[in-house]
Amino acid sequence: MFMKKSELCKAVLLMNKDIHFVAVINKNGRITESEFSNDSEYLSNSELEMIAMQRSLQTSMIREFDQKLSQFNQTITMRKHTVEFVTPLGEDILFVISNVGVDVKYLSTALSSMIFSFDKLDIKSVVI
Repeated sequence: MFMKKSELCKAVLLMNKDIHFVAVINKNGRITESEFSNDSEYLSNSELEMIAMQRSLQTSMIREFDQKLSQFNQTITMRKHTVEFVTPLGEDILFVISNVGVDVKYLSTALSSMIFSFDKLDIKSVVI
């Protein structure tokens, strides 16, 4: 079974009530898929575009050191009221914003597991 990126975003959003926003950002810094919780009003569209470009550029620069420092797995940014997770998703990245009260270690592990499962499903879906 093939899981679409839009389905992945929905699944991540449903993982935890503290998650407010999930997006897939391509290597050009554009949001290609996104999901919001019902109570999300954090950022305007232009602000979302800006943060997506910033996270894409940041991730691209981090990946420059993969050979020397090992492969990039995740970046977690702690803010006063929110936590941001950036996780590689093939050439894209998965970007998640949650409340600061979320169990960071658990959510980080859960996101990595979900991405691993998604990548595995994506590989199996290729028809030869």
